[in-house]
Amino acid sequence: MKRLAFVLLAASAILPAYASITDYRFDVLLDDARIGSHAFRVQRDDKGIRQVDIDAVFDVRLLFVPVYSYRHRNVEQWADGCLVGLFSETDDNGRAFAVRAQTNDDGLRVDAGGVDRSLEGCVRSFAYWDRDFLQATRLLNSQDGSLVDVDVQGPLDSTFRVGELGVAAERFRIRAEGDLVIDVWYGADGSWLGLETERKGRTIRYVPEDSRLRTLSKDV
Repeated sequence: MKRLAFVLLAASAILPAYASITDYRFDVLLDDARIGSHAFRVQRDDKGIRQVDIDAVFDVRLLFVPVYSYRHRNVEQWADGCLVGLFSETDDNGRAFAVRAQTNDDGLRVDAGGVDRSLEGCVRSFAYWDRDFLQATRLLNSQDGSLVDVDVQGPLDSTFRVGELGVAAERFRIRAEGDLVIDVWYGADGSWLGLETERKGRTIRYVPEDSRLRTLSKDV
């Protein structure tokens, strides 16, 4: 992690001052049981360049015995709606991944697991915090550096529910390779409310942490 810390410091120096900061913090539920958190901090400078700091921590236990753990740390830089830099490290239950990406004359150069390639055009990741990412037909997986074909349906009128709280929302459905289906909800102001997906018959759901829930409840 020392190497990542050095990279993060270097990345932070790219954006010395911010015109706005938006935080998205979620509790992550597996079949309604909390297993961790996923936080996104979106910082924008006065030229419109954005840096996004992402931190995920999941732990699954069965009868109090740890059976799965996940750690993901990622910093992304964006300009004009396109990814221009990415630095991530992931520990997926003991499997280590590292991805580095930076723009050059040939496009976005991506180094993942020792494999180096350049991607042309405007590259986007699964940037749920920005609805514009839904316009893409391919998205970069920040964990392993793969480029994933996606099909997006929506917007669909919907209600985003957390317990007894319901918020009017627009829902988008993302279909990706490997039968992956992700539902994402956005509020009337375009803010990201949460997501839901199913893996191996179990439901994973992102719900805003308590402080955001209190803010959302005022809008109902």
